[in-house]
Amino acid sequence: MLFMDIWTWEPEKRDEMGKRWGAWKCPEGMTVRGAWLDLSGTRYFVLYEVEDPNVLLAANNSWTDVAKVESVPVMDAENVPKIPRVRIDMVTARLDNATASNPPFERANGRGGYR
Repeated sequence: MLFMDIWTWEPEKRDEMGKRWGAWKCPEGMTVRGAWLDLSGTRYFVLYEVEDPNVLLAANNSWTDVAKVESVPVMDAENVPKIPRVRIDMVTARLDNATASNPPFERANGRGGYR
């Protein structure tokens, strides 16, 4: 799984963040795929690949005393077009099955509800 971390810290924590990042070792089961520093010097973006999200959670917990860490699950953009088509096909199949056995807009009660 891919996760994008967004780390934010106060300007006075910059030196501590740099020192700790320089000494930090990636835990087993986690790979850093990319890292970018905001030019303001108070935000860092890190792309990780992890086998188990608990590894990321444990690794990030050791930083919460100096930074706010947001972890967002992400995916490669080229995979995105494949997802909506699958979902559309699933919804269409469900609607086809539902309308074949239940005529649409058939009143279910006298108050205007529909089945």
